[in-house]
Amino acid sequence: MSEEQRSSSISLVSALRFELDRARMQVDQLIQEQRSNRYEIDYLLKQFAEEKAAWKSKERDKIRNAISSIAGELEVEKKLRKTN
Repeated sequence: MSEEQRSSSISLVSALRFELDRARMQVDQLIQEQRSNRYEIDYLLKQFAEEKAAWKSKERDKIRNAISSIAGELEVEKKLRKTN
């Protein structure tokens, strides 16, 4: 192998190593972004679940209050009918 070929091979290997290192860094960055996105999605899903539970609880309270109010009105109506 001539000196020129050897020099060319070394340059090629050096360029390939550089590209490989660059590709590894990009893969590492993509993996980190994927983890970050996964954490964000998990956080948002948790927030959504908490908000959904709070909303359901408020709706149940509204329904209980409405039923209680109607029951109270019916009781008053019964008493009024008995006295008449």
